[in-house]
Amino acid sequence: MENRIITILIELVRINSVNRTLSKGPGEREIAKFIAQDLKTRKLDVEIQSVGDNQQNVVAIISGNAHDRSLLLNAHLDTVGVEGM
Repeated sequence: MENRIITILIELVRINSVNRTLSKGPGEREIAKFIAQDLKTRKLDVEIQSVGDNQQNVVAIISGNAHDRSLLLNAHLDTVGVEGM
C-alpha cells in the first residue's frame, strides 16, 4: 500500500496543473483525468465537472450505510506557478 501511495504522489507532482488564471499554465484538465481514472479503478462513482476553460472538479462518491451522516473532502487540483517569484 505504501508503494502505491508513493507512486500516485510521484505522478501527481509530475502533472503540470498550474492555474491558467493566475499564471501561464495548462489548468487542471490532465490532473483531473488522472485522479478520476484512479478513483474509478477503486470502484467509486466519479464525475468530472467542467467549471471553466481547462478548469475541472472531480466528484467521487462512496455510498455508505449510515443515512444520517456524510463526510466531505474538499481539495484543490490546481497549483500556482512560480512566475515572478
